[in-house]
Amino acid sequence: MATNIPPHNLSEICDAVIKLVDEPDADDDAIIDIVKGPDFPTGGVLLGREAIRQAYKTGRGSVAVRGRAEIVEEKGKFRIEITELPYQITIERVMQSIKEAYQEKRITGISDLNDLSNRHGMKIVVDLQRTAVPNVVLNQLYKQTPLQSSFAFNMLALVPVLNRDGSLSTDGNPLEPQVLSLREMLNHFIAHRKVVVTRRTRYDLRKAEERAHLLEGFRIALDNIDEVIKIVRDSDTVETARNSLSARFGLSEIQAAAIVDMRLRTLVGLERQKIEDEYAALLKTIAELQDILASERRLLGVVRTETEDLKKRLGDPRKTPVEALEGELSIEDIIEDTEVVVTVTVGGYIKRVSADTFRAQNRGGRGVLGISNLKKEDVVQNFFVATTHQYVLFFTNKGRAFRLRAYEIPDSTRQARGTALVNLLTLPPGENVTANFPVRNFETDEYLVMVTKKGVIKKTKLEEFANVRRNGLIAIGLDDDDELLGVALSTGDRDILLATHDGMAVHFNEKGVRPMGRPARGVRAMSLAPGDTVVAMDIVDDERREVLIVTSQAFGKRTDIDQYRHTSRGGKGVKAFAKEKEIGYVVDQILVTDQDELLMMTSANQVIRIPVSQIRRAGRSTKGVRLQRLADGDEVIAIANLGQQSKRVSDITGETVEPT
Repeated sequence: MATNIPPHNLSEICDAVIKLVDEPDADDDAIIDIVKGPDFPTGGVLLGREAIRQAYKTGRGSVAVRGRAEIVEEKGKFRIEITELPYQITIERVMQSIKEAYQEKRITGISDLNDLSNRHGMKIVVDLQRTAVPNVVLNQLYKQTPLQSSFAFNMLALVPVLNRDGSLSTDGNPLEPQVLSLREMLNHFIAHRKVVVTRRTRYDLRKAEERAHLLEGFRIALDNIDEVIKIVRDSDTVETARNSLSARFGLSEIQAAAIVDMRLRTLVGLERQKIEDEYAALLKTIAELQDILASERRLLGVVRTETEDLKKRLGDPRKTPVEALEGELSIEDIIEDTEVVVTVTVGGYIKRVSADTFRAQNRGGRGVLGISNLKKEDVVQNFFVATTHQYVLFFTNKGRAFRLRAYEIPDSTRQARGTALVNLLTLPPGENVTANFPVRNFETDEYLVMVTKKGVIKKTKLEEFANVRRNGLIAIGLDDDDELLGVALSTGDRDILLATHDGMAVHFNEKGVRPMGRPARGVRAMSLAPGDTVVAMDIVDDERREVLIVTSQAFGKRTDIDQYRHTSRGGKGVKAFAKEKEIGYVVDQILVTDQDELLMMTSANQVIRIPVSQIRRAGRSTKGVRLQRLADGDEVIAIANLGQQSKRVSDITGETVEPT
């Protein structure tokens, strides 16, 4: 059998014992109100009052213990100082786990780690990068290292069997293993103290009675001192003297022997008053001890008094405070839920900026610069408004899903490029993010619609992504030669529009796609010609009813979506662009309105921004118009709808934003 009973604060335990002595019928809650929880000699912080209460009531449970850490700012830089560790956790173990978690990217934002412990106390210092959010890093330390551990209660003990009146049973084996609640354990302790006090009182009573018996003999000897001296002198042997004294004065053998063994000088010099005072005090003590043994109330009174004295002599303040569990006070309670603008670039950089950074402007203003130090070959791919408490889902071309809270994305300035996504997500070489968007609540009726380059589509309930591991989660099963192209949120009954590299398009309702589990491969969305691949997916909404297609040679057009007839899922689709060598292949397709703006990026790092209203409307099978003149060998590699993103920002912030 195993037992695991944590150490406690002596003062609280003494108070609980006194409470049970005064009120034997006190319930568990009354005792738990006094004993707040374990009190570890190493300090730390206990988390979760309810978990402690349940452990004390049942004798089993687990409570979280967190080391004491403080965020310190000095000269514009932050560091985390750890000065207390959980019970039975060593400094070496914490240091090693922090290093491993940082190497595995389970903890980010650390620049240095040092152990500054000395004979005055322990101290681990974690220096943070300037872009790191201190509260987020601290929360990661708690989650990824033994800086926050758990202590498992198992209050199993070999205890005496108690009768209903609380007395010890003497039938058979007096001990048995039991898992005890805190109140039961204290009751057993009180019963043990009663046994100890009873045995000690009986011993003291016996010694007092023995001394009183001797003093009674001395009193008789003093009353007849001359005759006692004569009997002792006239006796030939000690035995004769003892027998003569016993016969003459009715003394016991013990009394007679004590008188005979005394030197004559001592016997003559005995002071009557001193003996009388000691005898009277002994009689009083004997009566007191007899009363304690005869009265349960007096016996408990002694237990109570000694407990109070123990608290007074050895009691000390609590070293381990009890605080709310992370579920009761989470990191979200520390970080304010504010609106932020999250920006993601084609080159794989991400940042968040407070929405207040973009000042309000009148209509027609020039706007403000969004990013000033992007590499020439990079461009903003996506940016959206979220709140710091929202989740942001990331999907990679290898079919994996990642999840971050918006506050975990490093805060940055308006002009900064941001942080590389590989520093936040565990992305191996060759894997890159193809889709990202914010999600506040996973317990909805929404679906994630996923499409691959080989024309496979899958629809999965959003709630299946409520728990995403740090190293990613499989979002779709892919064939060896396939990649995940795009992911979008949908209500489950929207229209889907796909475009291919060779200028084909298919338009169908997602009701034709049954919901599937996370690891499933999906079903055929479109039948592709040999060598053709899907390049774009859009979820059709009621606002944007025009389809804008751009080719690699910078030809583009916009067509009313009604010209794309509905077909069944899995069909070849209809021609969306005239396939001619001079116009190139289809790069992307987006849904637009007249108020949107198109941003185009070429392989030669040329970026052009065109109002959608300047792009001519054309039929579905035409080749469109030239949007930009390209140099020899140059071609369009990416497009983005700036108007759509700008509108989403201005809808919330009331500001005109000009992203780069």
